[in-house]
Amino acid sequence: MRGPCMVFDTACSSSLIAIHVARRSMYHKECPLALAIAPNAMLHPVDHVGRAVIAMTSVRGRCHTFDSRADGYLRGEGCGAVVLDSARRTGEDVYQVSCPGSSARHNGQSATFTALNGLSQQLLIKAALGDASTTIGSVMEAHGTGTPLGDPIEISAISAIVKKSDHKSCSVCGIKGNVGHTESTAGVANVIEVIGLLKLGEAALNVQLRTLNPQVRQVRAEVLHPSVDSNLLSRGKTQTGGASSFGWSGIIAHGVFQYDRIGTT
Repeated sequence: MRGPCMVFDTACSSSLIAIHVARRSMYHKECPLALAIAPNAMLHPVDHVGRAVIAMTSVRGRCHTFDSRADGYLRGEGCGAVVLDSARRTGEDVYQVSCPGSSARHNGQSATFTALNGLSQQLLIKAALGDASTTIGSVMEAHGTGTPLGDPIEISAISAIVKKSDHKSCSVCGIKGNVGHTESTAGVANVIEVIGLLKLGEAALNVQLRTLNPQVRQVRAEVLHPSVDSNLLSRGKTQTGGASSFGWSGIIAHGVFQYDRIGTT
């Protein structure tokens, strides 16, 4: 237990930033194994009031990600942990999950305090894919808080990446529709979700999605939304997916994850 020990506070991108930095520490041989832990607990009502006053949270009490009802997010509590291990396992019926690439950037100027900059998001995802020496995979776990402005910007950025790749489409999911926006835990929640989806070979249903946000519909040419479109992922020896996270600090992060079954089934 002599490796680096750090605490990150970049708001909602904190835990994905922790994973990004952990990868870098392992690459530079500061540690052979890393543990990224992300807790979020709501201990005082003043935080709820502050977010409601500036209209960040949903009056309906749901994250209607990509939906026409999107009006803000529902706060959620949680704690998640991800272990990064440089050792490669072998044997029968063993699966290998890796994070071959990641990137962190600043959002830059945007329309509002909490809105993404579409170009910055594209550059972020491109940098992570370049770090992984791969192209966009079949599934993406979006930040997707359920805001009428932010969701279309994020979908437009993903769609632009897909257009320039060899893939015909990418299924975009949003776990916040299930568990709410867990804020500092959101990055790890997205990573756990996308790894599970890669193992299953299916994209999770966007449970709060009934009718697509009209602005999302306009920009989603190469982007599929489970519960509206087919939720089966393309099959292959190696499944690739991505997870994004955005913090109102302006720090954005993206990780590329791959699932590969080793041995026989």
